[in-house]
Amino acid sequence: MLKREPIIPVAIFKAENYCILCRHPEPACSRGRVMKAISVVLHVAAVSAALLAFGAATHADDFTDACMLGNGPGTDMAKTCACMSTKIPGDIRADAAAALRRSYQAMSDSSNKLLDPSTLPPNLMKGLQATVLAQADCM
Repeated sequence: MLKREPIIPVAIFKAENYCILCRHPEPACSRGRVMKAISVVLHVAAVSAALLAFGAATHADDFTDACMLGNGPGTDMAKTCACMSTKIPGDIRADAAAALRRSYQAMSDSSNKLLDPSTLPPNLMKGLQATVLAQADCM
């Protein structure tokens, strides 16, 4: 008689690798789709940041250009204008730039060396006042 060996049942488990990003088994996960989604999100974030930075730069340029009238870019005035630009509130920023231009125009005119604030409209007076206060903070 043949001697039979005992049969021991062995459970064989298939080890599946799971995707770190979507937690699906790897065959079901399309890494290409996940990477494409990440790429789109990063692209949208980069474009948004660039547009925001460009919008802030153009917003600051108008005031900074008016502040730098008559001054060279190598002077300390560039640093002062950059500081002043951060101190001027957005609602009176355009008025402050217009007041600076009018002040520069009055100083460059040979007949009149000073700007008379009483001749300015109220909005430009507020802009000039904000500019003077910002300059005092930045000096």
